[in-house]
Amino acid sequence: MKKSMYLLAAAVLFAFATESANAQCGDEAVKAVKTKLLALTFHADYCGACKALKTNVMDLQTKLDGEPVQWVKFDFTSAESKAKSEVMASKLGVADLYQETQATGFVLLVDADTKKTVGRLTSKQSSDEMYQTLKKNL
Repeated sequence: MKKSMYLLAAAVLFAFATESANAQCGDEAVKAVKTKLLALTFHADYCGACKALKTNVMDLQTKLDGEPVQWVKFDFTSAESKAKSEVMASKLGVADLYQETQATGFVLLVDADTKKTVGRLTSKQSSDEMYQTLKKNL
């Protein structure tokens, strides 16, 4: 019974906080950016190329903050993380691409509307080359 009361109280507080935030921001101020590009990182903790790519990807995420890019990491480290990644791929509409691509150590750039691959980032590229590839596809 106590647990139910705590859950109910938490739900009410969340609803109140959400409504309060909407009232403060106004509908015009909160605009969602439509995703144009999916940046799908194929990662595993044991992958050397993934480790080399990580810093550049983090820098790109910072540089492209506010741009219509959705960054997604498909993690092949364990069976559990791979299963979660498969579910995410399905939700994004790229399940076929995910099934075809079972390697790690790169980022696939996918058009968000057509779900077609438009580019690929690897650890062999410089940060500037990666940035230019991303910008070209936005």
